[in-house]
Amino acid sequence: MYDAVGWQTLTGDWLIQWNYNQQTKRYEYKPGKEPNFKTFPPGHLPTVERGYNFDVSLDAALTRCGI
Repeated sequence: MYDAVGWQTLTGDWLIQWNYNQQTKRYEYKPGKEPNFKTFPPGHLPTVERGYNFDVSLDAALTRCGI
């Protein structure tokens, strides 16, 4: 799925990357590693957390949907 929506390659390299900014307390995309906000495939909306904060993660959404 990550390859299909453009987040990660089949070899596991992340195409979208971010850093946590301690000053603003927000995640910011690394220059050149941000999503393409102009043309995007269905299901593209990324989640910063996968499994770490289970209440809001992709894993939790899949579990709620019975997947």
